Amino acid sequence: VTSLGNHNFDILGLLEYAEFKNDLINLQGRNFSSPGLSEASNTSAPFSTGGFDQLFKTFSYGAFLSYDYDRKYLLTASVRQDADSRFGKNNVYSEPFWSVSAAWNLTSEGFLKDNNFINSLKLRGSIGVRGYNNIDLNLNNILLNGGTYGNNPSLAPNVVYGNPDLKWETTKSQNYGVEFSVLKRRISGTIDYFIDVKKDFILNVPNASSEGGAYTTNINAGKLTNKGFEFRMNEEEKKSKNGLNWALRANTSILEYKLNKLLP
Repeated sequence: VTSLGNHNFDILGLLEYAEFKNDLINLQGRNFSSPGLSEASNTSAPFSTGGFDQLFKTFSYGAFLSYDYDRKYLLTASVRQDADSRFGKNNVYSEPFWSVSAAWNLTSEGFLKDNNFINSLKLRGSIGVRGYNNIDLNLNNILLNGGTYGNNPSLAPNVVYGNPDLKWETTKSQNYGVEFSVLKRRISGTIDYFIDVKKDFILNVPNASSEGGAYTTNINAGKLTNKGFEFRMNEEEKKSKNGLNWALRANTSILEYKLNKLLP
């Protein structure tokens, strides 16, 4: 954190690498020949084995900035880029994700500082793009399952047919609002207007009917808009003489969803 007079700065860098690995082996059998023999190889009935191994990696880098002037004007900004091996080989890296937000603390201004009605009043706004990568493994890979056909070994495609072009789902968000409290903070609340535009959202769809409908593929399906208002109001009363304290809280939202585009 750096301060130059009434100017305050906070700059932070990000560099992160993570590797997630999970290995599992299991086996089962029935009818142990003796209570003292607990190994699966000592079962009188044949035992089956199974297992899997999972591995994916993520890498991120970015920078974050916070600034304020005399606690009146506040600004934050960030930019980052991420990589995730769970996406297609051509789309492992995301587009740059960024955000900018600003706020104005009006009660620190001279024209409101000494008033007895408004205790706090802040205007704020933000805009930015974020990504979503909380997806299952191997949605990007074309996998084969081993098995038997009669007494012969066999291979068959996995029921989820991998998409090597799968890419990040992104959301562009805007939020504009006001925070306030009045009457010695007895009444407080917030009013927000928001717009979220989600694009390239991931959808599981069946393959062509010529393949018998047995397989599905995950694709980046289109664009969705979500916008609306949110209101929150609090009222608190404290009557210490009677030992009675009570509070009234109300929340409501007005939402609108629109599917702008489905499938490429």
